[in-house]
Amino acid sequence: MRMRMIVIGSCLALGAVACGGGDDADDGSAEPVAGDDPTTTTTTTTTTTTTTVATDETADTATTSTTTTSTTTTTTTTTAPPAASLPAVTAADLPDLVVAWGDGTADPLGIAQELIGFPLDLSTPDGGIPAAVDLRLRADDPAQWAWEWTYQAFTPPGSVQDIDTELPEGGPGTIEGRLYYDPLFEALGWRNVGQVISDPSSGGGGPQSVNWAYQDDDGVFTIGALDTEPTSARAWVYEDVGFGQGDGRPGHQVEINVMTSPDTVPVPLVASLLAELPTVDGRLLGVSIDSFTRPEDSFDAAEGLRYLEIEIEWVLASATSADEAGTAFLASLPNGVLQEGEESFFDEGVIEIREPQVGGPLADWEQSVILLDRYGGSISMDTEDDGSVTATLGVRLEPNREVLQQPEG
Repeated sequence: MRMRMIVIGSCLALGAVACGGGDDADDGSAEPVAGDDPTTTTTTTTTTTTTTVATDETADTATTSTTTTSTTTTTTTTTAPPAASLPAVTAADLPDLVVAWGDGTADPLGIAQELIGFPLDLSTPDGGIPAAVDLRLRADDPAQWAWEWTYQAFTPPGSVQDIDTELPEGGPGTIEGRLYYDPLFEALGWRNVGQVISDPSSGGGGPQSVNWAYQDDDGVFTIGALDTEPTSARAWVYEDVGFGQGDGRPGHQVEINVMTSPDTVPVPLVASLLAELPTVDGRLLGVSIDSFTRPEDSFDAAEGLRYLEIEIEWVLASATSADEAGTAFLASLPNGVLQEGEESFFDEGVIEIREPQVGGPLADWEQSVILLDRYGGSISMDTEDDGSVTATLGVRLEPNREVLQQPEG
């Protein structure tokens, strides 16, 4: 696919727009953020460089042009508010959260904070509904853990104006988006350090998007009572969230990435779930919570069109083989939260226990499991090239799943 992007430095010309950009332009008076206390305003005129990069995945070269423009930047000094107070969510709350996600009408920020512990009190514009959530823990480096959060919201049709690499300042959609997000991030102690406009149609007139990168210069970002090292944050505005692959709905997205010390879990739901799972003799490698939407004609549509998947991975400490590791894991089941088995094909609504699959095409050892008496998944063991054994628990959380009955006897 051909792609053209415009990359603009952090000094976007907002002054001219704010003073005379039209009655319909966002004047920056977004929802108040707790602790937002503007004290001074300084206006300066600077010179910035705008670089347009045209790329073609089928071409061997790209062209770059550079222009210099005079811009006006408005800087507001604010008092940063306290860190976001995350809901005290536990594994027992998961069924209600899965149903709320499947319904698709919750507040996008609120459901993101409950499901994935999104750590910023930063909402998308009014009128949005949840579109996606994504949480990633990458703990392959035993010295530090990398946490990544993203949530996305659909906004009403027509809520995003034109975003266009060919229009001044990237078009009215770009200007409005930055006037909305910059004050919110600044109130949280983050500053704008870059902007990128993406045009998948490469000038063909298709939907485009814009995103801004933000940086926290303090070097410490507190989540609950935990001090983390912030690495980046970003906000997106889409003319079409699916870029022609979805139903043409506009939307917004916010993401943040931080580093923590090992064994630090700043997500209440994940911390509760890990504490409830059977003990694993090893070290955590990764965690993910992803949202998905299936088509109405899907084979599993009756279980809900909007659903979630959780995956947790460990490297085991003392196992000598995948089969040995699997046997040891099953010895700790059932524990009330996770048990072996799957829903019976012939006796609907009843758990059926089968023998683990050994030496299968997808894993060296695999056993079907049930989470919270209703959600199906599997625990698998794989022997790596270095001889270590990794365990992976994967569970699909579908909103229409009912509590399953234990087998007789």
